[in-house]
Amino acid sequence: MMFRVFFNIFFLVLVLVAPWWAVFFVAMFGVYYFETYYEVLGFGLLYDILYATTHIGVLGYGATGFVTAFVLFFAINRIKRELR
Repeated sequence: MMFRVFFNIFFLVLVLVAPWWAVFFVAMFGVYYFETYYEVLGFGLLYDILYATTHIGVLGYGATGFVTAFVLFFAINRIKRELR
């Protein structure tokens, strides 16, 4: 339980200061390591609130953080289900 709290704090710091690819790989690890890591959806939304452009849409990169977190969450959970 404490590891999850420290991981969330670490992930929050990464969202604030790290490049997108570091956040992506740490999100992949979190979704795979924890049983249900719903926090990744909130961090994806936070990423969009902080760094998204004003134009909403796929070409304007409006909600890519949340959409990526959503797809990542369900894809890795499906992979985990198949492997375990």
